[in-house]
Amino acid sequence: MKNLVGKVVILNAPPNSGKDVAAQCMTGLLGKHNIPSVHCEFKDKAHSIAMELLSLTPDEYYSIYNNRELKEKVHSKFFGMSPRNFLQWVSEEVCKPMFGQDYFGKAAARLVGDGHLSVFSDGGFLSELLPIIKKVGAGNVHIVRFARQGCTFKGDTRDFIQESPELAGVHFHNMQNDGYLLDFVQDILKKVKG
Repeated sequence: MKNLVGKVVILNAPPNSGKDVAAQCMTGLLGKHNIPSVHCEFKDKAHSIAMELLSLTPDEYYSIYNNRELKEKVHSKFFGMSPRNFLQWVSEEVCKPMFGQDYFGKAAARLVGDGHLSVFSDGGFLSELLPIIKKVGAGNVHIVRFARQGCTFKGDTRDFIQESPELAGVHFHNMQNDGYLLDFVQDILKKVKG
């Protein structure tokens, strides 16, 4: 499994399909084998900007954002938007128009490196991938597109990443996440390891 170090895995799937849980399981499993890995998110930078705009501490912010019952509902602390809509506004209406479509990709590229496997649990925009590909090389990037019964991209700004000339050399893996989590994660690691 040592040949996983230096690679980047992008989990690309609809909301509620198990991306975060799969990333946490993957990094936990690798940790048991002393393989350094990091769970990353492109939206980390958007979260920190949102907290600043809302004047909320991380504890206050995440106690609302990570609550499944509150995440999709209008909330007074989020200027009359749902937490998810507020984060999308920060990303799509504030940061990307002002700083470029690759803004969050450039921030995320700082998280990847030679000393560990990077697992992103929120891939969905081509513009975010390009700075990472530039840093680690296309052959070290694995996009895992997966579906889960009952999950769609409806209402989400992200979608499945499509193969294109800009992604030449990137590895694409199409999978289904309807079984046991550990089996699913081990299948991903086998594909990435090659």
